[in-house]
Formats: sequence, C-alpha cells, structure tokens
Amino acid sequence: MSEILVSVIIPLYNCERYVAQAVESILNQTYEKFEIIVVDDGSTDFSVKIVKTFQDERIKIISRQNGGLAKARNSGITEAKGEIAGFLDADDYWHPSKIETHIKHFKAYPDIGLSYSYSQFCDEDSNLKPLYQISEINNIQATDIFFKNPIGNGSTFMLRRQLALDISNSRDSHCSDIQLFNPKLYQSEDIECWLKISLETNWKIAGIPFILTYYRINSLGLSSKLMKQFNSWNTTVNMIAVRHPEFVKNNYSKAKSYYLRFLARRAYSNRKLKASLEFFTKSLKQYPLIVIEDPMRTSITLSAIFFSFLMPYKLVRIFENLAMIATSMCQSLRIQSRQRAYQAKMNALES
Repeated sequence: MSEILVSVIIPLYNCERYVAQAVESILNQTYEKFEIIVVDDGSTDFSVKIVKTFQDERIKIISRQNGGLAKARNSGITEAKGEIAGFLDADDYWHPSKIETHIKHFKAYPDIGLSYSYSQFCDEDSNLKPLYQISEINNIQATDIFFKNPIGNGSTFMLRRQLALDISNSRDSHCSDIQLFNPKLYQSEDIECWLKISLETNWKIAGIPFILTYYRINSLGLSSKLMKQFNSWNTTVNMIAVRHPEFVKNNYSKAKSYYLRFLARRAYSNRKLKASLEFFTKSLKQYPLIVIEDPMRTSITLSAIFFSFLMPYKLVRIFENLAMIATSMCQSLRIQSRQRAYQAKMNALES
C-alpha cells in the first residue's frame, strides 16, 4: 500500500493569488509517489501560467471550458491513474504529512472508502487563525452528513478510486467520464456525493483527528449569495429525495434547521447582521430542538447576533476575540484527546 500512486486533483478557476501555494504544498509532501492533475476550468487570469512555472513531471494540466466545480473534479478523477485520489481546492493548501497520514489510514481500515482530516482556517493573506473545523470521525452515518457534514470542505478528503467508480456506475454506466459528483449541481454537490456513498454503498466514511488541511476563508459578499447557497442546498435535497424519499422525509426539518444556522453564522462573519438574524430565526422555527441538541453553538450564534445589534462595533470585536480564544482552547483540548485515542488504535492495529 505504501508504494501506490496517489492522484491529487486541483480544480482551478481564476485563482492566481493562491494556486502556487496549493501546488507547493503537494510538492512538499513527505509521501512522494503522486501525480498532480490541475483541471483548468476556463480560467481567464494567470493561474495556468503560474502552474506551468513548476518544473515537475508529476504535474499535468487539463484545460476545459468552464463547467463548474463538480465537472472539473470529475474530469480530474477520470484522468487520474492513482489507486487513491485527493482533492485540493486551488485556494487551500495541505500539511506536508497529509498524503502519508491518509495512506496509513486506508491501509489500517480496508473498508474505509473516504478518509478526511481536520482543517485549520486561514485568511485571505494566508494568516492562520486559531480556529478549526473539527467533527466526529467514527461511525459516520447518513444522518451525520445530512445534519452537519463532518467532512467539512472540499480540500480535506481522500478516497479510493474504486469508490469513485462505484458511484459513477450507479449514476450512469454508459458515461465515459467518472461521475463521482453530480454534474447537474453547482453547489452542495459534495453533500449529495457523501450521502450517496453512505446510503448506496458499503464503503465507510471516517476521519483523522489531525490538522492536515488549511482552509481559506473568502468573503461571500452580499446576503443574496447566501440565499443562492440555500436554494442550491434545497435542490440537492430534492434530488436525494427522488431515490431516498423516506430518509429525506424523516430528517429534512432538522437538516434544514442546521443548514440555516450555518448560513446565519456565515452572514454574521460577513457583517450582514439582518440576514444573519433572519436565517437564525428561520432555523429555530424549523426545528426548535436544535437549542437542546446543540446548545453551545446555537447559543453562541444567538449571543453574537444579539450583542452586535446592541453594542458598538469595537466592543463587539473585543468580545469576538475573547470568544475565539475560548473556542480555540476548547477545540485544542478536544483535538488532543482524539489524537491520543486515534494513535492508540493505530498502534494496536500495527502490533
């Protein structure tokens, strides 16, 4: 397993500011048997020229007309030759040991088809933030994906090529390209894919409690874009409901509530307070039990929105910084605990 080829796919669209850092983070991996497939999705800036400055025979560039993230990823996995494939968005980057750590994870657990890691946030200037995307990593079920998406973002997962083939065949066995992601979706295509894996295959999804991905926070812009996100999520859910009506019927209200709360937090981070309050209110109306089932995140979200309406911005920023420090400390302790448990399991399997 340690000698297998790993394919790393970078969907690229007008990302000249960050793509060099993404490519460098792969070239600096401790595991060296890989290929990099950069899928140029119709870029109009200098992104592709920047990639071409890297003189490494493991890098391959595919150019295509702009068709969206799902189609770009599908083009990459179709071209990939590795038994394991990883996906890295062009504005994110990886820890040097990411590939090696995931290879060990796949080797230890042959029934795992998709492996993901924790992420740390960085800003648009590549400054790391003391905040992390962490979630449950064991016994991931379809409901976990529907409610909170433990995988987190599009740069944190690696999967077996066989899983991609299984998913593709269930979509369209006559298509020449591998259809890992639904090409009809332009957002929330990842949720549809994870649910399809969980509901329609025997492959397991599991995580690694190490910070192996650095996820960049970009400004979303106006709240209208957040509504577009919600509409895309709803479209995805409707697609899932065609094949799994009972699953969606039984879990829709709760999933919608959690997603609305997520949008409330995103709106808040972009200082769209009115939109944030509207999303949060809709979240509570949709599924009031979210207050009991996830009290900490729900109360923090409500408090942040509430005090932002009452206090001067400078004072709000002070409280936000204090809250970030407290959250970071709690997250760090949780990560360390999970890392010890994970390492103990890995040691037991190796002995």
